[in-house]
Amino acid sequence: MIPLGLGISPSSRLISRELGWDTWLGTAPKKPFDPFLFARWRCWKEYGTGLAGDLLVHLLSGMQLFSESMKLQTSVGFGGIYRWKDGRNTPDVHPVLFEYANVPGVHCA
Repeated sequence: MIPLGLGISPSSRLISRELGWDTWLGTAPKKPFDPFLFARWRCWKEYGTGLAGDLLVHLLSGMQLFSESMKLQTSVGFGGIYRWKDGRNTPDVHPVLFEYANVPGVHCA
């Protein structure tokens, strides 16, 4: 099962030299080519900002557009690795409460 929004399906047909693996790694720790890591790069702090850092902005911008509110007053949230036990080091669950000036109690999880 591929978790929704986590990228492409890992494939053993990917070849590191065709992909430019060393270039893709950039300044991140050097590792041997790993199709799973490449397909799920959001799940590791070394290669991205996690699902929230990469995708949460799209939920927020849509919510702000719909509610016509751009002024965030407060927010509180937490996260952890509760669902996917695949070695990731970024949270897979992010309960967050946002309070906007003209929208009481908007929840985004």
